[in-house]
Amino acid sequence: PVLVSDGAGGAIAAWEDTRSSSFDIYAQRITGSGTVALGWTTDGVALCTAAGDQDTETIASDGAGGAIVTWHDGRSGIFVDVFAQRVTSTGRSLQVGPPTAVRSARRQTPRTSR
Repeated sequence: PVLVSDGAGGAIAAWEDTRSSSFDIYAQRITGSGTVALGWTTDGVALCTAAGDQDTETIASDGAGGAIVTWHDGRSGIFVDVFAQRVTSTGRSLQVGPPTAVRSARRQTPRTSR
């Protein structure tokens, strides 16, 4: 998991888990008193549940009580894309449609020497 301050004494966490059989990205905002922030679901807000694995998340404050989360995304099966999603202080995505791919790179396949 990764954490960033929400600027109000609490924090926003992002993590990957396998509750839906592949690695997906979730986020949660906790207040300074340790409770789930208003508007956020108890078990975290799903940021990406696309096919394939999503992992290696990072997080940064958006300066308005929310966060921008990035991750490696394997939905294409060929490329590892870097996706980004902004989530507000109330747990709402500001993006219409799926998260945005910000970079693609061909997967590296390990090779053995002969």
